[in-house]
Amino acid sequence: MKVLTSSVQAVEDLVSFLTRNGRMPFLVLGLMPEGEFHHKFPRKPKFSDGIRYESIPMGDTDTEIPLLRGGSVMPPSKEDAAAILALAREVMQVAPSATVVIHCNMGVSRSVAAAALFRAVEFGPGREADIPSQLRKDAGLEDFEDLSPLAILIRYGDELLERDGRLVAALLSDR
Repeated sequence: MKVLTSSVQAVEDLVSFLTRNGRMPFLVLGLMPEGEFHHKFPRKPKFSDGIRYESIPMGDTDTEIPLLRGGSVMPPSKEDAAAILALAREVMQVAPSATVVIHCNMGVSRSVAAAALFRAVEFGPGREADIPSQLRKDAGLEDFEDLSPLAILIRYGDELLERDGRLVAALLSDR
C-alpha cells in the first residue's frame, strides 16, 4: 500500500499528478471538520470519475473548541478512529497495493495520524516501531525527525487495535 498525506489546498493537484502517472488513488480520505471548507478552502476537493472520496469530519484538536460564531470544533472520537481502521482494513482486503491519499487542512496532524493507523493495520502487531520511518519515507522526509500526528487518534487507534501502548510509544514518545 502507498499512503500519502496532503493539505486540502494541494490534494487535487496531488491526485491529478498520480492519476496522470498511472497511480490513480483507490481512496482519497478527507479529515476536515464540517464547515471548515468554507474557511480554509472554498469547496470540497473535486476529482475525476472513478476516484472514491470518503470524509470523516473531525477537528485538529484533542478537546472541544467553542467558536465565536457559535457551535464548536469537535475532536476526533473513538468512532472516527474505528472508521479510519475499517477503511484501512478494506483497502488491505480489496487492493493491498493501492495508493491512498489522506488530507486534512495542512497535511501534518490528522492526516499523519490516519496514515499511521493505515500502516498499523498493514504492518500488524509487533511492527509499531517501523511506522514512523515508513511515514517519513512515504512523505520523502527520511531525514526529518519530527512527526506531528494528532495524539488522540493515535491513542484511540492503539486502544482499538489492542497494541498495549506500543503505537503510542512509537509515535508519541516525545509527548
